[in-house]
Amino acid sequence: MSVAIPSREGLVFLGPSMDSGISADAQNLAKFVFDSITHFKQTTPKENAFASLDEVYTECSVQNWDGYGAQPVKEEAYLEARKILDLLPSNVPLPEVGPEPSGDIGLEWSRSRRSVFVISVSGHNVMTYAGLFGRNEIHGSEYFEDSIPSMILQNLSRLYSYSIDH
Repeated sequence: MSVAIPSREGLVFLGPSMDSGISADAQNLAKFVFDSITHFKQTTPKENAFASLDEVYTECSVQNWDGYGAQPVKEEAYLEARKILDLLPSNVPLPEVGPEPSGDIGLEWSRSRRSVFVISVSGHNVMTYAGLFGRNEIHGSEYFEDSIPSMILQNLSRLYSYSIDH
C-alpha cells in the first residue's frame, strides 16, 4: 500500500517501508487518512443515508435532546424511516434525515428554497408529507406498509422533474 500526503513540496508518497524521515505518528496519521478515504470511496450513498439516520436516532433518543423540551426520537419512527430508505427506488435521490421535536423523523428532499418535499414518520405506517413546488403547495398523509405509496413517488418525481421507477 502506498499513501500520498499533501505537503508544500507536492505529494509525499509513503509506501510499505514508509520513509524513515517521517515520525511514527505522522505515518500512523497517513495510514488513518488513507484508510478513511478508501472507506469513504467504497461507501454507497444509501449506506451514508442509513448512517445519518443511525446518528439522528443515537443522538436524539433522549428527552430534551434539543434543549427545548423535545421528545426522544421513537424507535418505531427510526425503524419506519429505515424501511422507507430501503424501499426507495434507486433513481430517487436520498433525503436529508432529521429529528422532529415530537419524536418523529423527517426525510427532506430539497432542490431550492421553493422546491422542497418532506415526509414525517412516527412509526404508525403513515407518512405525513408536505411539498412546495414553486407557488404550489401540497400536503397530506398516506398509509404505507410494504412499498412507497404512489402519491409520494409522484411528488418526488414532480420535485426532480423526471420519472421515478416504482
